[in-house]
Amino acid sequence: MKLKLLLALFICTINMYGQITFKKGYFINNNGEKKECLIKDVDWKNSPINFEYKFTKKGKINTQSIENVKEFGGKDLSTCRRFEVEIDKSSDNLSYLDHKRNPRFHKETLFLKLIVEGKANLYVYTETGLVRFFIEKEDLPITQLVYKRFRTPKNPSILRKNNYYKQQLKKYLICDDIKISKLENAVYTTNSLSKLFVDYNFCGKEKEEEFSKIENKTKTKFHLNIQPSFKISNTGIKGAYYIYRNQYIDIDFSNLNRFQFGLEAEIILPFNNSKWSTFLNPILKTGSDTVDIEYDNIEFKMTALELNLGLRHYMFLNKNSKLFINAFLSHDIHFNSSINFKERTSVRPNLEPKSATTFGGGFGLKLYDKFSGEVRIYGNKNFLREYISWEGKDQTISIILGYTLL
Repeated sequence: MKLKLLLALFICTINMYGQITFKKGYFINNNGEKKECLIKDVDWKNSPINFEYKFTKKGKINTQSIENVKEFGGKDLSTCRRFEVEIDKSSDNLSYLDHKRNPRFHKETLFLKLIVEGKANLYVYTETGLVRFFIEKEDLPITQLVYKRFRTPKNPSILRKNNYYKQQLKKYLICDDIKISKLENAVYTTNSLSKLFVDYNFCGKEKEEEFSKIENKTKTKFHLNIQPSFKISNTGIKGAYYIYRNQYIDIDFSNLNRFQFGLEAEIILPFNNSKWSTFLNPILKTGSDTVDIEYDNIEFKMTALELNLGLRHYMFLNKNSKLFINAFLSHDIHFNSSINFKERTSVRPNLEPKSATTFGGGFGLKLYDKFSGEVRIYGNKNFLREYISWEGKDQTISIILGYTLL
């Protein structure tokens, strides 16, 4: 019952705060009019074709599309601009590479995401399995930087690359601060290209602050958290104690492993405004509990390592606080855990818990990127699944406090 109640609270929390995603922004319509508004912040991993907005916090949510908007963005939002471009959408999937070196351009109207702005603007277009970068200057209309992987019909096992973008960079980014070798070694990625464009735009000037802004938006971040926890657990066993006398038991070890300690390694993913992360969370579980029944004394000794691997989504409330929700896979590895029947060992051999796996979910709050509180809900782990007549119960709700070391 407690588990169902907390699960309902978990779903309500998602519904309540899932909408807190609108930030101050603007859009420019086809008439050149700039409209101040609140734009739903999803920081599109794939290039958008529309976006949601409203004019006030409690106002109606509307949708604008690429047909009606030239540009949209905001201080804390990505800037997207509409262009009619010649784009090559040749597959970059190794299983579907074509046999032609040259790109196959066709004309499309697209929203391109602005990465670097200045004398030379760098844009990117993304969709599933496809990334294309574009350059724009005063004397150069929007142009794709060409990069293509392909195979030749004679040697289809050999992967070849058309790196024409390097020639384009040499032609368009001429600056004394940029060595030719740096252009030749440029990689077709956001980090590599953005640094070159900043070099060009700030040729002979200080540019560390601009580098920092770009890196903060695009780099993967790592956090290490310590996590003491308290668990509300339904851990027990049920099964045939003495089948010939029709003796069955169903008992709970209510004092087993109340307090635990774990570490969490978290990787913040470099898209969607750092709203997504993956985490690995090992927790050491040790303890023992004894239950008396009418005809025996049963002891559960546990030494196990719990490994949680999951995905986390953050929902920002303000600069210093954010909600998050988790989904994870949880696996217990037992080391010398045992369930001992002390009084009637001749009738009932001891049991040996085995590794078990389940899924779980959680929700919580993080403050100042340092302190966190979380509730996690686990499904059942049947640690006695190898026994025909026994079942292990380990269904847990954990209350976790966290502190970020790194």
